[in-house]
Amino acid sequence: MAEDLKSKTKKSLVWSTVDRLGAIVITFVTGIITARLLTPHDFGLIGALAIFSAIGNILIESGFSITLLKRKEISKEEYSAVFFFNIAVGLALYIPFYFCTPLIADFFHEEALTKVARVVFLTLLLNPLAIVQIVLLKRSLNYKIMALANIIGLTASGVGVCLLIKFNYGYWALAWQQIIFIGVKVICLWLLHPFSITTKCNFGVIRELFSSSVKIISNSLLNTTVYNIYNFVIGRKYEMSQLGYFSQARKYEEILPLALGDILGGVGSSALVKLNEDPERQLLYLRRFTKITAFITFPTMAFLFLCMGDVVSLVFTDKWLPMVPFFQLFCFSGTLHPFHTLFYNYYLISPKGQERALLLESGKNIMILLSVFFCIYFFPNDIQTLIKGYILIHVVLAIIDAVFLKCLINYSPIDLIKDLLPNLLITLVMAISVIQFQNHFQLGTLYQVVAEVAICGIIYLVINLFVNRQLLVELITTFKKKD
Repeated sequence: MAEDLKSKTKKSLVWSTVDRLGAIVITFVTGIITARLLTPHDFGLIGALAIFSAIGNILIESGFSITLLKRKEISKEEYSAVFFFNIAVGLALYIPFYFCTPLIADFFHEEALTKVARVVFLTLLLNPLAIVQIVLLKRSLNYKIMALANIIGLTASGVGVCLLIKFNYGYWALAWQQIIFIGVKVICLWLLHPFSITTKCNFGVIRELFSSSVKIISNSLLNTTVYNIYNFVIGRKYEMSQLGYFSQARKYEEILPLALGDILGGVGSSALVKLNEDPERQLLYLRRFTKITAFITFPTMAFLFLCMGDVVSLVFTDKWLPMVPFFQLFCFSGTLHPFHTLFYNYYLISPKGQERALLLESGKNIMILLSVFFCIYFFPNDIQTLIKGYILIHVVLAIIDAVFLKCLINYSPIDLIKDLLPNLLITLVMAISVIQFQNHFQLGTLYQVVAEVAICGIIYLVINLFVNRQLLVELITTFKKKD
């Protein structure tokens, strides 16, 4: 049992990493091409619709994924019932959304949103087709198929958006990019992991699941709305180009934190839930995931904070330089986000942690809303102040996480600091070295970026080899493939 779980966890972690790293590369390459060819205004239009798509998909999923993942057994009739329920909700949402698009366009003062929104909202009809398959794959720790489906979908959508831009579709290319990605992903999931649907559905499971997940869905709705409130407010109060700078800065800053959160949070929760009856081993697993998160997050976010100006100028062209201050501020919250995601996923699967998790997320959402309203009222013309409030909230969440971990699994704040401190200190040495280089040398943009990458990589890895060798060994052991 223990060895089987260990083997599955390693394979899941490897494939989840392949998935996220592949997504990072494909998204980044596609983003470079689209950013160079399109305008910030084009990205602002699509960003304004994010809150509506996100809320719709939360309602479709209905919190069933987490609830199904925790169940010991579930029949084909119950899975089929969930499948048809998801499709029905998606259709029920798309129809009113379709007819409300003129109101959305009027709110943002952008007539083009009427037709664009109707295309973007097609995702509400496609997403329900993949929910059951993903749950089944997660229950069996089969992250390989999910990785292949995601990578193929991203590749197809990347090629598609580039072709559409070439034929002068402008912002329409960004709208169809989302449809292509989800459509291809769904097709791959059905081909690689076909789900045998039965018309003899047990719809009683819907009522049972809903009663168990009502708090999850309520919290998810609030969480999603709050996350997208920034796009909503900026799109309403500022020009769409400003929303374009903001949304792109946030998008690229979040690539690593979200990827790492998905890898260690998703795989971690799948592994940790099987250890609820063995708290000592569960704590060891959680501490290992925490160290891995610190090892990756600290140096990467420090490098991006220090060097993003050169990177943007080189990769995206100077027209995108106004997004750099937004990006640098987001780096602070981005450093803390993967840890909160990891710990939040642990709370959800912990026998005593779900109530605290939902309470914590509700508190976070309330703080964000208060922060947004405060900043709009007192600093109506300063987008950066909105981001600073967001950073402060993540600092508060980090403190609360330290308290919760101590109560739930005896992971004390001192132990947490011990796990984080080595990589934090090494990152500080790396950052000081880069700053000294920047102060004394100004090369051409390409050579400057190459030199900064080399300095960060060499210093960080060399110091880790001498003072943090055990973690490197654990990383190599974790990702080494064993048949």
